[in-house]
Amino acid sequence: MLLRIIFLVIEYGKPLMLGVSVSLLLVKFNKIIFFGT
Repeated sequence: MLLRIIFLVIEYGKPLMLGVSVSLLLVKFNKIIFFGT
């Protein structure tokens, strides 16, 4: 049961981490564009 929970956390955690990284990158790019104008 515990292994199953860990597996689910990893499976759902990967896309979540990817989404967080992408949003952080977008924030960085937005700052560059905002300060660049």
